[in-house]
Amino acid sequence: MTYFIDQRQNQTGYTLLEVLVSFFVLSIGLLGLATLQGVTLQGNNKSFHRSIAMVQAYDMADRMRANVAGVNAGSYDSLPVSGSVDSTCLASGCTAAQLGAIDGDRWNEEIARVLPSGEGVVNVLPVAVTNEAPIFRIDVGWLESKASLQTKFESGKQEVVESCGTLSSAGLTCFRLEFSP
Repeated sequence: MTYFIDQRQNQTGYTLLEVLVSFFVLSIGLLGLATLQGVTLQGNNKSFHRSIAMVQAYDMADRMRANVAGVNAGSYDSLPVSGSVDSTCLASGCTAAQLGAIDGDRWNEEIARVLPSGEGVVNVLPVAVTNEAPIFRIDVGWLESKASLQTKFESGKQEVVESCGTLSSAGLTCFRLEFSP
């Protein structure tokens, strides 16, 4: 007599176990993708803030290049200008000092508008030799969600640092630009 053995009876439950393991592996992969997406968005946000800070620093540099008489008179030394500045002279003609104060006030208003807890300051650096042109340091600071590592650009004239001592608020990430108008 010949007995036939049903092969299906020996494999009961293995398919269900394989499906559960597949779902587990798939869920781990999807969690990894979600984490990667979050890290990417955070990096894009930091990059966006840094590019905005760079644009704002170069904006002040351009304002200073446009008002060389104000720069020579010291109107841009130790900006920011706090409070409201009388800008009624724009219609009739401003002095170099008035234009420097208006530039500082509007520049800081714009920084506060486009960057989280944003602020900016301009300082003149001491010059070793008296006949050299002055060098100005423009710092633009903003609040990042987490402290970033110190990053420097290769040019040596601009950098992103974790903290600037020249800004009034502590813990701000700072973009620094040094230039001579």
